[in-house]
Amino acid sequence: MSQLTDTTQFFAVFRFPREREAEVDDFFARHAAWMERVHPREGAEALVQYSVAKGEDDGNIVVLVTEVFASQAGWENHLRIAGSDPDTVDLGTLTEIGEHVIWNPAQVVHTLW
Repeated sequence: MSQLTDTTQFFAVFRFPREREAEVDDFFARHAAWMERVHPREGAEALVQYSVAKGEDDGNIVVLVTEVFASQAGWENHLRIAGSDPDTVDLGTLTEIGEHVIWNPAQVVHTLW
């Protein structure tokens, strides 16, 4: 999907100590595999984009997670799946090794491509 206006985007930013980087990398590899396995790719509940970006801030690792769903129904489906799948790779558990800076769903209002 090249036009993401009116989709629902979940975004989260986390900060971790540098010495936890390998653990963080492993977590996001498992999270990406889980997201790919459990989410539809078509229809109103589709996961249309998923990305994890990693950078640095004052010696810490900073991770930005972006999940874009075709509609609000996709976000709601994601919450249902996460709450019922025994194999959920829960972003909330990351607060055990770092901190979340921001965590929010939002409607995409502008996109260029």
